[in-house]
Order: sequence, then C-alpha cells, then structure tokens
Amino acid sequence: MDPSVDPDRGSQADAHVDETSFSESTERVRNLTLSRAARVVWRLGPDRVLVQRIGDRTSDGQADLHGIGAMLWLATDQPRSLVEVVAELHAADHAIESSAVDAAVDVLVATGWLLLGETR
Repeated sequence: MDPSVDPDRGSQADAHVDETSFSESTERVRNLTLSRAARVVWRLGPDRVLVQRIGDRTSDGQADLHGIGAMLWLATDQPRSLVEVVAELHAADHAIESSAVDAAVDVLVATGWLLLGETR
C-alpha cells in the first residue's frame, strides 16, 4: 500500500476502536512507541502532508501523505503508543477502521517515515 493513497474507510458499525480490534500484526506492536523519523522536513497542505528526508533527493526521500497517512504523521508530533495514536485518529474521524490504520502504519514504518520503539 502506498502512503499517498487514502485507504478505504469503514462504516459506522466498524468504527469502534479499542485494543481488542487490532489485527494480529498490530497486536504485536501494541506496546511500542510510534514516532517520526529524524532528519525529515515536512509541510502541511490543505489535504496532505509533504515529507522530505534531509539530503535525500531520490524518489525514496520524499512522500506525499494523504488521508490516514497524513493523519498518522500529524498524530506523531511526539512519540506515543500505537493505541494512543489510533484513539486520537478515531476521535477525529469515527469512520476510520483500525485495519486501515494498521495498514498505513505498516507502510509508513516499512518506508522509514515512522519508527517503532520500545515503550519506556
């Protein structure tokens, strides 16, 4: 999944988000802290967040985050647990499915824009 694509959103019936609604992959990282990668500059646009790694002018060094990807970037202004981030996103938009957040987290961590670390 590309973080520039806005993942599908669920119905109100799927909107309840709590620790038991995480997928198996997210369950493994539930006690980890989610934070932004270092050495990244970013700009907030009306419907997106543009991110650029300092000194990396390749296509891998930049991304155009939309939808949940952009919301995750904004929610990680300080390191916090994945449970806290999902709760904040759910409070902002009750139609967000935990599986869509899960998929976006996986992509942003795999591409190095967000980092997972141990909770202290």
